This record gives sequence, structure tokens and C-alpha cells, in this order.
Amino acid sequence: MQKHKLIRSISYFAMTGLLAFVMVKCANPVSPSGGPKDETPPVVISSEPENYSANFSDREMKIDFNEFIQLKSLQQQMLISPPMENMPEIKIKKKSVIIELHEDEQLNENTTYTIFIGNAVVDLTESNPYPNFEYVFSTGSFVDSLSLKGIVKNTFSGLPAENVSVMLYADENDTIPLDSLPLRIRPSYVAKTDKEGNFSLHNLRNLPYKIFALNDQNSNYLYDLPYEEIAFGDSMVYPYYTGSRTIAVIDSAAMDSILLVEYDYTPTELYMFSAIDSTQDIAEHGLLDNYKIQILLDFPCENYTLNPLNFDSTLDWKIDEPNARNDSILAWIKPVVPDTIQIEFIADGIILDTLEFSVKKPEKKSGRKNKGSSKKAKGKDGVDTLAVKIVPLKVVSNLIQNTAELGQKIKLDFDYPLEQYDFSSFIWIEDDSISSIPDVFFSDSSKRHLIINKNLVEKVKYKLIIPDSTLFNIHGKLNDSLIYTFSTKNKDEYGNLVFTIVPDQFDIPWIVQLLDDNDVVLKEKTITKEGIIRFENMNPGNYKLRAILDENENGYWDTGNYAYKRQAERIIYLGAEIELRANWDFEESWELK
Repeated sequence: MQKHKLIRSISYFAMTGLLAFVMVKCANPVSPSGGPKDETPPVVISSEPENYSANFSDREMKIDFNEFIQLKSLQQQMLISPPMENMPEIKIKKKSVIIELHEDEQLNENTTYTIFIGNAVVDLTESNPYPNFEYVFSTGSFVDSLSLKGIVKNTFSGLPAENVSVMLYADENDTIPLDSLPLRIRPSYVAKTDKEGNFSLHNLRNLPYKIFALNDQNSNYLYDLPYEEIAFGDSMVYPYYTGSRTIAVIDSAAMDSILLVEYDYTPTELYMFSAIDSTQDIAEHGLLDNYKIQILLDFPCENYTLNPLNFDSTLDWKIDEPNARNDSILAWIKPVVPDTIQIEFIADGIILDTLEFSVKKPEKKSGRKNKGSSKKAKGKDGVDTLAVKIVPLKVVSNLIQNTAELGQKIKLDFDYPLEQYDFSSFIWIEDDSISSIPDVFFSDSSKRHLIINKNLVEKVKYKLIIPDSTLFNIHGKLNDSLIYTFSTKNKDEYGNLVFTIVPDQFDIPWIVQLLDDNDVVLKEKTITKEGIIRFENMNPGNYKLRAILDENENGYWDTGNYAYKRQAERIIYLGAEIELRANWDFEESWELK
């Protein structure tokens, strides 16, 4: 009997323990492993008033989604077309987007509005966006349904213009000329470009429009800042119908509908540029290296004058070095001027400014260093004195790692213009033999850039020797002995670029430029007719080719100016980069159009 009781007790405690173990496991569940990530965006299930409603008069719109949502980067994506005086308030309430119009907002009659929210509506858990969300309504009887698409590029680089405003203006203003609208009136419709420069404008009326693209730096939809980039169409643009329907309401103002057939269209192309202010001014100025004036202008000038105010203007006091465009000017000051100089800068007959510079002249005290090395020397009385060695003039060559490129001339650049020089003392050596001195000349009027006019031969060792104290600059600095030892490469280490150019216009010159992969111009040639252009003895690497239609024949690219309705000069790039290999000829035909 006792034995049976013992067995029953053991069974009872075992069952109790097992039950407790199960209950503990149930009370502490293990997290489920993995599972696919939610990548499904929220879905619109209803709108009130309904999206694309006509005869709209509400002040609040509610769009319901199938899950809890939130707003992300709304300010960067929200766009309203046509623009409203006051931006509506967008907020989230559980699973709904609420759009509230400002109490004072007056909507235009018979107008289709688009409130574009982009990808700002995302789900609460994984931030999956509802793509390209927009709410459209019309204050008229119909919702307009025409569209316009296109692309915006930067004129000079040819790259897409991202996140710029594309604006349409309807020609229905009786008081303000159409050409003044981007300066004074906000657009009828607006859209933003994507990363590829593409834009789409929808729900347009059946009207011709003036089109602009604007890098709107102050976000007011007006072309009112001097350096805002702009693009404009030369003629009116017309929207078109795209879709599967054959009947489309195209004009809410006219309240009509017509039979439309979808057709292929050519996207509108716009090219942006930064205009130059028509009022000339000095952009920057300063004194460099104590004796070098630098003046940068807003745009090129025909002629200029630096007129001294506090010293004799008849003095030979400077050497000018303007660039080819006459918008960057260097003036090398000679040591005849006072410590402080005042000058009047005149461009194209107009006084732009009065400038003042403090010239720091080097000290001339006996027995002291003058920014150069020094050594002890015996004086007349046998006492050690400190002999001063003047810092020599600076010389920079175009030699790279003791190598000269075939087809190029040796160039020497000096930090200041030369005043005295003796080219006859130069020594030229080819393969250890002294040769006749090549023709030597300056390539500039300021005498800072020296050319050794010698056609170099492949696989030859050269040496150029310039003896000590044969070159003097305007401040009396002279050269130390200069020895340049260099050689040339084999011709098969280079490649050649050969292009057959076919211009579409023969009465206007094209400037064809060869660029490296950093867009630095290496060489350029001007053509006016069909022909072959050769860039020979080029190092292996990547190159680009671009052509500029030089409409005013001034030898360089000119930007546009909307005030004068002048587009920037056309620039065309030859496809992708060119990979040039050693001992290889790259040949291609290029039609400029």
C-alpha cells in the first residue's frame, strides 16, 4: 500500500514539474527568426474630395492609405503648380495625409492645380515611399490633361542640370510683356528636374507657353538674382496629349473637349547659362608678391587704363599683362613708384574705381640678409664681413621628369618680366655635341615667357645651359647658372588623334578643343570648312573633344544674356571620352550640328 502511494506521489510531482516547464516556455516566447523585409509601399485607398476633382471649392483634402504613414523630406520635394501665394499645410493623422489650404489663399478660376509631394509619404516601419504622389484638382468644370516633357543641361559642360525649376508662362497677360514675366511675375506652371535633367509638366491647358529653366537660389520663382542660372526657349512651346484615351478634356477655361490621338514628340531641350551683368565692375583686385597688381573684371573689356593719381603718370612705372579676354589683368610694378600708390582704373572709357596699394620695398641695409643665403667674406681690412647673396630670379620650365615631348617647344617662364638678357650666351648640346643656338624669342609682350624654337627629334639627349647672370628682371634679380638636361621619347610611345570635321555651318568658325580628363584645354584649332584635324604625338590617356560655334568670332566661348535675348554660344561634345593608346591612331568623323 505504501509503495503505491509513493509511486502516485512521484507521478504527481513529475507531472507538476512538466506542466510548470511548459508554462514557463509559453510565458517567454523566443523571437521568430528572420522573414522577408517589408518593401511594399503604402497604397492610397480613398481621397476626399476625390483626386482629379473638378469644380473644386474645399479648403481641406484628406487622402487615406492602407497603413500608418509619416512624412520624410517634405520641404525638399513639395511643389505646387501653378504656385500659390501661401503654401498649404501638410500633416499626418494616423493613416491619412491632410492638406489644408491657407484661409487667405485665393485660387484662380478655371485652373487645374497640382500639389506634388513626390516620395515624401512613407510607411511608418520601413520608410517605403509612395512614389511620385500628387493631388490634382480643378476650380473649373474640367481637369486639363495636356503634358510637356524635356531635358535641361548646362550649356558649357553638357551635363544634366539637376533640381532646377522649369517654368511655363501663358501668353494671356495684357499689362506685362511676356519677356518680362520671369523678372516680375510667377509662372503659370512649374516642375523640377531630376538627376538626369529630365522634367515633366502635366495637366496643362491647350495654350502656347513661354518656357524657362531657373536655378532659383531664393525659391521665389523669379529671375531676380545676378548669378542665377537661366535657360529660355527662343520660341513658344505647345503641350501635347499622351495617354490611351482618344477623348481628352484639354482646356478647363474654355470648357471644351476634342478628339486627340497620341503621337510621338520631340522632348524640349533647354541649355542653362550664367549671364554676365551688363554693368562692368571690378570683381576682385589685390597686390601680389609686393610688386604685382591683379585686377579681375566681371566681363571682358575692349581697352583699359591704370591712371596714377599720386605720382607722375608719365613715368615708365609698370608692365601690363592682360589675358586674351581682357578680363584678368596683371600689372608688374617697377621700383620707381612711391611706397603707397593710388590709381584710377578705367575700362572702355568709364572710371570703375580708385584703388590704393602699399608697396613693400625690400630693405637695403649693409651686412644683413636679404631673404637669401649668406656667407662670410674677407673685407679690405681683413675682417670677416657678412656677404649678402640676392635671391635669384625664379625660372620654371615645361620639362617633366627631364623629358621633352615631341612636337612641343621648350618654354621657360619667369616670375617677373625680364629687362636685360643675352640669348647669345646660351649653349645648346645634342647627344654630347655643341650645336648652333636655336632661335629664342618671347611669346608675350611682358617678356615673361621664353620659347626655345627647336624641333626636337625622337631618342635624342639634349642640354640647355644658361650661364650665370645673363638674365635680369625689372627688379634687378639675376639668374644663377641654369642647366637643363633632358631627352625625348620614341615616337611609338605616343598616339595620334585624327578627326574628320563636318560643320553644319560654313560661314561661322568652329573652335575645336582637345581636353584632358580634367577638362583642361590642351590644344585647339579653328575651322570654317570641312577638313581633317590632327593632334599628333599625344601621350596615352583619356581625352575629350568639344566644339564651340564662335558666333561673334572673338576666339572664345561667350555666355548668354536674357536681357538681350541672346543664347550662350553652342557647345558640342564628341560622345564619350577617347581612350588613346601608345603607337595607335584614333580616327573618327564628327558632324557638327
